[in-house]
Amino acid sequence: VSGMPFYGFYAKEKHFMKIYLYNPQMIKRVCELLQSGAVMNRTYQPHEGHIPYLLQLFIDYNLYGMNLITLGAVKFRRSQSKGEPPAEPNRTGTSSLPSISPWKSP
Repeated sequence: VSGMPFYGFYAKEKHFMKIYLYNPQMIKRVCELLQSGAVMNRTYQPHEGHIPYLLQLFIDYNLYGMNLITLGAVKFRRSQSKGEPPAEPNRTGTSSLPSISPWKSP
């Protein structure tokens, strides 16, 4: 990844490594390994390693909390009574049930 460092003055962009982890609990340990020189016998300066996982997810995908979400298609499930067998999935992609919306259209 190429970007402008945010500490100090730089005339041009620098190269950064973007590291993705499957387990967000490993972020602290990975940062410690990078800083200690355990990776390729070289010390690295982690950036944004202190940011909580969910906040980093919002930053990476340009999401905003408490913002409206526009959805192309919405489907609701009816509540299932006890003892009632599960409904067969609708494989055609269209529903024979009437549309249920908790909001009135403007």
